[in-house]
Amino acid sequence: MKMIFKTALLDALLALLLVMPWSAAQAVEWEQLDEDTQRVLEPFESGWDKLPQDRQDKLLQRAERWKLLPDSKLAQIHHKIERFKSLPPEERKRLRKKQQWFHKLPPERRRELREQWRHMTAEERRHFRQNHIKDRKK
Repeated sequence: MKMIFKTALLDALLALLLVMPWSAAQAVEWEQLDEDTQRVLEPFESGWDKLPQDRQDKLLQRAERWKLLPDSKLAQIHHKIERFKSLPPEERKRLRKKQQWFHKLPPERRRELREQWRHMTAEERRHFRQNHIKDRKK
């Protein structure tokens, strides 16, 4: 009985291994993207072919949502992406760590923080940035 189970398990694992290479998604070349997706992901065009496949996949998922946005909102997103890309590598790394920290928070706490931020004036936000982000380089 034990031998039959082991054989069945090995057969199932072997079948999975044989199927996996064909089912794994392949990296997409920029030229393969439709015009709307290229327009939405335009800030990533120059380095698209160098991005790891998992990063491309995430961007493609976001692009589907971004396509539904008005052009003014999309322009804001593009501006933020370009601003981020222009930062020194250590600053980008610091911001990624902050983002990871934020995403590890419970959803309710993230909602609370977003709500607090939304209700702050521009002056309060500037003050917060200056006084609470200790590791920020000036």
